[in-house]
Amino acid sequence: MHADGTGNIQLLVDMGKLGKALNPQSQKPGMSFVQQIKNIPAEAQTLLKSCKGISNLQTQAETEKGIYAVSFDFKNTKSLNNAIYSLFKQKKLAVMPDLIKVSKHKLKRMNFAPLLKKYMPKDTSNMMSEMFYQFINFESTYNFPTAVKKVSNSKATIENERKTVSLNYSLYDLLNTDFNYGITIKY
Repeated sequence: MHADGTGNIQLLVDMGKLGKALNPQSQKPGMSFVQQIKNIPAEAQTLLKSCKGISNLQTQAETEKGIYAVSFDFKNTKSLNNAIYSLFKQKKLAVMPDLIKVSKHKLKRMNFAPLLKKYMPKDTSNMMSEMFYQFINFESTYNFPTAVKKVSNSKATIENERKTVSLNYSLYDLLNTDFNYGITIKY
């Protein structure tokens, strides 16, 4: 985040610990979301071309390492939310929630676990897929221009002279616990 409300976001999924299990021939039924995640970097340019206020798009797809990422600069919260919805092939409508809200000295990211649970394929609840979910990790790292004053999520860590906040969790945790993975940060 920058003091003027602009910023940069990097969406990164690290599936490296799954190794060869991510190969299409070894994926189990109901694991199509893995291929969708792998496709996002290649599709990002097309998906984001109509999003106003987005610049400096960069993608990363290191299949051998299991790293898939998209990063871009955003002009404001509206641009950021439109781009996130676009990456997941959704059009942001007025009735849809902002995933991230940024106001003066405050960032709020909603708890998206209920949405993810709703849209995950229903047949993915088997022991093998749940084992895979433990190896798919999400890390949210927020960098601020000034020191962080307060963080709402008890699992978050504050580092770098109180200017960086991180929150880490696995897909398994996200889908199987009632913990609120949303976060509000005041800086």
